[in-house]
Amino acid sequence: RAVWADYFGTGRTDYLQFGGTPNGQVFWDILRNPVTNPPQTRRTFWGRFDSQAQTGDIPLFGDWDGDFKADIAVWRPGSAQNPQSWFYIQLSSNSNPNAILAVPWGR
Repeated sequence: RAVWADYFGTGRTDYLQFGGTPNGQVFWDILRNPVTNPPQTRRTFWGRFDSQAQTGDIPLFGDWDGDFKADIAVWRPGSAQNPQSWFYIQLSSNSNPNAILAVPWGR
């Protein structure tokens, strides 16, 4: 899949590709626009996916912290066992990649 959002804060849409790994992780490959020499890229593993069941986190695209950079985020739907759904967001304004904003919303 390809998506349009500004992850580097250049005011332009960056190039983004994401997909799943065999172990169920979701990867995000981001190429900065305008493309520099050498190209400035970012690879992030964020989210989970079950390829056999074709279910998992739903990638989201937006700027949740208001810094004019897209944040990497997923929505994790609830299940029959646990109906609470969650938003999990890596805020671009936080330099710690392990700092997660988790917001329960929906069932």
